[in-house]
Amino acid sequence: MKGIYAGDISFLDSQIGRIFEFLSENDMLDDTILIITSDHGENFGEHGYIEHQFTLHNTLLHVPLIIRYPKKIRPGLVVNERVSTIFLFSTILDLLDIPAFLRRQTTGRTDRGS
Repeated sequence: MKGIYAGDISFLDSQIGRIFEFLSENDMLDDTILIITSDHGENFGEHGYIEHQFTLHNTLLHVPLIIRYPKKIRPGLVVNERVSTIFLFSTILDLLDIPAFLRRQTTGRTDRGS
């Protein structure tokens, strides 16, 4: 299973490379917000489970989050603290300088407080 998964990752990597190549060849790379993430990880026998269901261990919850936008994010920047994909949309709005008053409902908060 790990070999098949590694093959899937390799294929995905090549497809991401094609996107970078296209954007670069068309002078759009540095004007494009590129975000690479995942909806879940995988279990390969850890904790007695296979695939991606039945647990909430880090093997499923810890996913990559790569954001490339050199106009606003310094290349090579690594954020070591834990983040949540719930804030991804508001992060995109921040990168686009969307004013706060236009996005009151996009804070990523899970409660309904004002």
